[in-house]
Amino acid sequence: MVIPTSCEFYATPEIKQYITSQLDSINRKIECLEDVKSVNVYTTLANHRDEDIYLRTDHHWAPLGAYYAAKEFAAVAGVDFKDISEYDAQVNPGCVGSMYSYSGDVTLKNNPEDFVYYVPKVKDYTVTYYNYQFSGSDISGLSEPFEGDFFIDFPDGSSDAYCTFMGGDGKVVHVHSDAAGNGRKLGIIKDSYGNAIPAYLLSSFEDIYVIDMRYFTYNLPDFVKNRGITDLLFANNVFHAASQAACNYYEEFLTQPDGLVW
Repeated sequence: MVIPTSCEFYATPEIKQYITSQLDSINRKIECLEDVKSVNVYTTLANHRDEDIYLRTDHHWAPLGAYYAAKEFAAVAGVDFKDISEYDAQVNPGCVGSMYSYSGDVTLKNNPEDFVYYVPKVKDYTVTYYNYQFSGSDISGLSEPFEGDFFIDFPDGSSDAYCTFMGGDGKVVHVHSDAAGNGRKLGIIKDSYGNAIPAYLLSSFEDIYVIDMRYFTYNLPDFVKNRGITDLLFANNVFHAASQAACNYYEEFLTQPDGLVW
């Protein structure tokens, strides 16, 4: 799943002349796939571009955009998928996200937005966290596992509202569902765009393992085999998907020895 960013759909003609087509980039990647299924979220996002599918003050997409993308993935994977009517909309009002901290543009600060996310009406899952511990930028340890909620409450207006999903990136997360009953186990390897996707798959798979590509310390083939993972979703925004760094991460996962084991 290669995820376009907001500039693909909303950039003005003046800005468009400085950026290349993300659709062309995505299509080139799809053409290179062998024995791998592509999840085309470009079309569905384009069809819903008049809805609030991207955040206005943050570089991430909005939870509603992730919903439409997760629906496309569920169709490709052939699993059940809950309609958004089976979720309760929660609102964190008055948020100003990362674009203000990047730019310092007072126009963004003076025009906050509501962060709207969707919580299942029935909680039929449990979430276990394994937090990485850091010494500077280096991973130095792994916390003892602990259970928590998938959705983390942030104060109204928080600039970190997108971290509502699992609290951010520096961890491995295991979600077990009592609702799926299909024997399917999903591994999601992602950047931060992928954080919002599992929220809509909590009853589509019996188990979901959420792995951030920047912090994973295990041998991926062994991880998949030992946990009986049946499906792997690679979810990256288009810039990460085109980066040499992402390729390096994924190639290293194939051969690296297990680091911090749990």
